[in-house]
Amino acid sequence: MPTCRKFPVYGYKNLKRFKELGIHTLHPKKHEKFERGFANYKRVNVLDGEEARALILQQLASGPKTYDDLAAALGKARTTIQAHHIPILEREGKVKRAGKRSHAWLWTPAEGKSSATTKV
Repeated sequence: MPTCRKFPVYGYKNLKRFKELGIHTLHPKKHEKFERGFANYKRVNVLDGEEARALILQQLASGPKTYDDLAAALGKARTTIQAHHIPILEREGKVKRAGKRSHAWLWTPAEGKSSATTKV
């Protein structure tokens, strides 16, 4: 007698890959259920990377901010801002370090880069 195993699929990328492989077509009832679930899948409170970086630039336009200030304003984790978005903006020459507040770096828009990129 075969055993029934549940196979949880987490995240949209994995769900999409599951569909691409056609695994969901092995059983007709499972296929229907999967298609309904896939059609109703929603990501909530998720910003596109470009949108998040534009919002960071908008926040910096009002004055220097720390990683924590930016994270609180965007509703994102500090590590996401520190390890992902700020390094991208820094490489693109859109932000620069403006000094420190206690032990935290302060970030500000680089000269001439803020107004052209802050549309959301």
